[in-house]
Amino acid sequence: MRKGMTLIEIIISIALLGIIAFGILPAISAQYSMVHKTKNITVDSFDSQSEVENRVVSKRVELRDGKISPTKNFTVLGVNIKAYDLKVTSAKFGNRTIDIFLSKELAKREKFSSLTANNVRIEVVGGTSNDFANLAKGTPSLEGKVDAITDSTWYTNVYKWYISDPGISEPVFPDDYKQISQYVIPPTQTKITDLNPYANRFIRFSVTPVDKHGVRGSEVFSNNTVLVIGAEWRAGTNAWADKDLDTKFDDSKGDTRIKTEYLLSQFDTQNPLPDFVNPEASVDIKNSALLIPRRIDADSQVVADIDLVGSSSIDWKADDSIHLSTNINSTGESDINLLTRNGSIILYRYIKFDTSGNIEQGTDGKPIDVNDGSKINTQGEVYLTSEGAGNIILQPYSGINLGDNIFIQANGRVLVDSNAFINARTSLTIDTTKNLGILSNRDIQMKNAKIQFEGNPTINKRVDLLSNNKIYLINTELDGKNPSSILNISSKEGNILDNSIIKNFITFIKGPTLMEGGIWDSLSSIKVDDGSILKFEKMDDGNKVKNIGSLNLGNTGSVQFANSMSEDLENPLELTLIGTGNQVTISSNYGRNIGYADTNPETLLTANFQPLGVGNINLDIKAEPSVANLRYSFDGTNKIMLVADELSLGQSAESTITIKDRYAPMITKNIKVLITGGTNGNSYTFQQ
Repeated sequence: MRKGMTLIEIIISIALLGIIAFGILPAISAQYSMVHKTKNITVDSFDSQSEVENRVVSKRVELRDGKISPTKNFTVLGVNIKAYDLKVTSAKFGNRTIDIFLSKELAKREKFSSLTANNVRIEVVGGTSNDFANLAKGTPSLEGKVDAITDSTWYTNVYKWYISDPGISEPVFPDDYKQISQYVIPPTQTKITDLNPYANRFIRFSVTPVDKHGVRGSEVFSNNTVLVIGAEWRAGTNAWADKDLDTKFDDSKGDTRIKTEYLLSQFDTQNPLPDFVNPEASVDIKNSALLIPRRIDADSQVVADIDLVGSSSIDWKADDSIHLSTNINSTGESDINLLTRNGSIILYRYIKFDTSGNIEQGTDGKPIDVNDGSKINTQGEVYLTSEGAGNIILQPYSGINLGDNIFIQANGRVLVDSNAFINARTSLTIDTTKNLGILSNRDIQMKNAKIQFEGNPTINKRVDLLSNNKIYLINTELDGKNPSSILNISSKEGNILDNSIIKNFITFIKGPTLMEGGIWDSLSSIKVDDGSILKFEKMDDGNKVKNIGSLNLGNTGSVQFANSMSEDLENPLELTLIGTGNQVTISSNYGRNIGYADTNPETLLTANFQPLGVGNINLDIKAEPSVANLRYSFDGTNKIMLVADELSLGQSAESTITIKDRYAPMITKNIKVLITGGTNGNSYTFQQ
């Protein structure tokens, strides 16, 4: 009897296994990607559900207390029902709006829970402090705690856990957090036992009590926030592909080291990677994140950047995030292209090393930060793109330096954090308005950052900040170097300029905008898009907005003041009226297009405001008192002509003409006119 297998049989078996594997492996990869995307959708669902619930409870209370009134009438089975139309728009779901109709009568009858959770906190089990959980010193876990509620109406609690977005060093709640779980008892679900997925991020916990009627009380958040300190990856000699996305190198889980030479041109996690030890073999790194540490030579302790020669370029594509914690340097015009398919791009702040090259840590075990960070230095084009719902983050002291044209396009948020900078030669575009089918927050936020230009100062520069949600410029300086440079700030939900400085820019603003403190200099101007509103507000310390440069409100741009013009604005906005003969010439110091309206024939002036001109109107006019059938006509540019019934010789009449800006109604201007009868008809004398 023949034993074993022939060589031909073995070859055929291997071939069959290869064919089967060829069909199965892509399915496994696709399944992994689907699980990853499903997790993101679940997190966003939690966030949106929480947002809707909180808005509904808040509006019900306002309805009950009479602070808001019903806005819609319905007839149901012959009964008229009045309801308040609550519109909820969620950035997590492509800014789609849902309508929720709330009845005032039901709100009055509803029993609002007075239950409150007390002493909500997070305890770090297996740690030395409740402020951090250090994975490098054991396997700590978290347990959410709350004091027992003894009220007889209490029924249960709703527990929620929140995790900060990756890469944000000082997250603000709730803007920089996502809900990761929600449980209603059993109490065992108030624990997080595996913290590895949340390494180097912050965690919060909340409790919402529910009474026997099913009515929720207020959501109460933990009095502490826990930082999960993971294995420190920012120091090391090699880049690596993070297969399990926990920023902790473990080759048993598929993590793979990458030689620097593989990064000096095109790199894509979709492509097999030559094995680090045996380059003849290849490694599958699909669905991995790319981590580039601050490379420390094991012998000399010398920091080694990624240096490009001549016009060589970098083109990195990662299925998940790109974590950059070193410098990319080019002495020429190398193009730098970093792209993620389903993750973020983060330029990291550096950490401190001792003289032996070891990481210095604080008492909490967290690495000590230094005032320096990763930088992209090149005179070529720079592209940072997140194709999925990822963010693009420049951590404190990181930056992009001397890029000719810099393009940052995210389907998530863009954050330029404290002391981070972008220094371009020609243009900078930050755009979060593309691919709106991807559901995510699209804010652009700059905090204590600096945007400026280098290169030929005679060439006009351009900055475009385009957001599908909001734009925040907080204590940020923007300098165009040339007064003809363009700064375009455009958002769907609003712009907030908080104590920021604008130099050498013609600034175009689109969308509702709040400017709190700050300045635009004498070489700058601000132009408000038609239909947009610019609101001024002094700082908490009383510092006004310093409007040294010009303001242009165009046809229908509006201004508002949080307090008053004199309190909020350094230099007042004014209309000017100059009377000559029987004509009054109108001008402004804020760029209003006085000739927006069409000409109109003689029209009787009354003591009530009426449109100045016909058609498109941005100014109103009145005369008080109305004398001698005083009439006006408008020439369609900037002049009005006054005509009154002829007075007898020596007879006189006086009236005050008032012009009001329809889109800035606090801006008005008066001029008195004395009409005197004479031998050759009326004469008109004006007095301010």
